[in-house]
Amino acid sequence: MIRFSTPKHPESTIEQPKRKRTDNEEELRKQLEQRRIDLSKSKGQQQLLEKQLEEENTMRNYLNQQLEKKRISN
Repeated sequence: MIRFSTPKHPESTIEQPKRKRTDNEEELRKQLEQRRIDLSKSKGQQQLLEKQLEEENTMRNYLNQQLEKKRISN
């Protein structure tokens, strides 16, 4: 004969999936916030790189002008 035990607290079997879902939702929120932070850092790095590129282009143009002036004077 097989005996089936009934839970002493039937609501506890309902609470476990709810708690698990809540934990999963909280974990997803944390991951989303981390992605937002990462994206913000990436945007900051992109802006820094764009500024450096602009400065280097300005320097390259200046040096090209100086070279051209030397060529003309020689």
